[in-house]
Amino acid sequence: MLELLKKLQQQGIKLKTDGDELVISAPAAGIAPDLLLALKQHKSGIIDFLNTTLAPKKPGITAAPPQDSYPLSPTQHRYWLDYLDGHDGLFGNMFHQAVFAEGFDTACYSQAINLFRSHYTLVRTRFVKTGAGIRQEILPFAPIQIPVTDLSNHAAAADALQEIIAQEKKTPFLLNGTGLFRTQLIRNGNHYTALISSHHLIVDGIGFQLMLEEVARYYQNIKTGLVHTLKPPVLQYYDFCDWTMHAYQQPASMQQHRRFWHQQLAHIQNTKYLPIDYNQQALPDFSGRYFEFFLTPQQQTRLEQKVAQYRITPFCLLLAVQYLTFIPLTGNTDLIIGTAVSGRNKPELERMIGYFANLIVMRCPHHAGQPIPDFIQQVAATYATASEHQYYQINDIITDLDIPRRPWALPLTTHYIIYMESPLEISDLSMQGFNNMDWNQRSDFTINITRYTNAWGVQFRYRKCLFSDALIHQIADGYVHTLNQVLAAL
Repeated sequence: MLELLKKLQQQGIKLKTDGDELVISAPAAGIAPDLLLALKQHKSGIIDFLNTTLAPKKPGITAAPPQDSYPLSPTQHRYWLDYLDGHDGLFGNMFHQAVFAEGFDTACYSQAINLFRSHYTLVRTRFVKTGAGIRQEILPFAPIQIPVTDLSNHAAAADALQEIIAQEKKTPFLLNGTGLFRTQLIRNGNHYTALISSHHLIVDGIGFQLMLEEVARYYQNIKTGLVHTLKPPVLQYYDFCDWTMHAYQQPASMQQHRRFWHQQLAHIQNTKYLPIDYNQQALPDFSGRYFEFFLTPQQQTRLEQKVAQYRITPFCLLLAVQYLTFIPLTGNTDLIIGTAVSGRNKPELERMIGYFANLIVMRCPHHAGQPIPDFIQQVAATYATASEHQYYQINDIITDLDIPRRPWALPLTTHYIIYMESPLEISDLSMQGFNNMDWNQRSDFTINITRYTNAWGVQFRYRKCLFSDALIHQIADGYVHTLNQVLAAL
């Protein structure tokens, strides 16, 4: 795109936009046929680029005026419609446990939790139905007592701890109750285990990690006498929600994103899904299971060499592998695969605790005989362009295009890929096998790629009401075979 614009500028060709139209001013000699063809091919992208580049910058997020209640953010609204409308708050529980050895101070922990709760209104949010739809209310701060269970003299303390953890994970939040954050402590001699739970309606994965980091920082600062350094954030999540509804989501600001998705997803034929072993049950069953394995050292080395050589991300290469694995399984060369994006597109949002993540979908048709390097570059370009338009909510895309929705499923596609990086080191690289999940599996099938410090882990996460272990093993074998083919072809 930039190279094309540079060539046009060198030829004295000037471009500007008039709404959705591209206005071209050319010298008397006209435009060379190759440049004219390139202009026609990239017209939509050029319009989006010029509108984005030349448009005045959006103002920063500002504090919302005091209100009795606040609107939901677009991501919260999507999540509510997809999973929570008319249901309890169990679907979406997020859980963490931390173990502390000698020296843990329960009084400092209690003070840290209450100070954190007083500073961050997000954890004192409840959701209520009003004449204007679902709204979020901020409850006044009131200190809480941290429950402490002492297992020091319990004959089977380890088993008892696991029972408490299991109970915590399956205890739903009351969405219109006293907030979507809770914690408890379990003591066993000089060791303490802290359990912290929150809900996906107020935090995404990044937001939950930021929440845990803040709780740890509050505890450490209080314990070391630095409580005076702990201040409320300048902006709260409800400020973002209010700002979004009044500024960011105005029709004019979203027009270019809407136009992109209409073009990207036009003329979708009957979507074909992965083969399943069991029929979809009338009632939803989100019980999950996963199959996990690690890439061999040879595969890791070659993958890292190839992404550096072709200047692509590991995510895009492995996304191409997923496409090439699923095409023969589905019989569909025009697959749609989804992924999560952070939605934190402003500096003010990078460290804000809240829910910003959105889903984007990538449509990357594969042509018979297409060289693998070309297809990988096509996948990388598709992902880059889709990411630029991530702020238009997937629910709005589906509504706009009147795309059929499957009950109790993530919208538009059942195939997802998630890529993460972890500072952890894996001690046993031979470990692989099937395990049941402790969390709900929202999509039919998701490939989770985790890049550890010394390994690449692959997890096939799936709803066990749909797939047998034998079929998952077959898909895994096909994935490894395709990965080896792709690495050999590069």
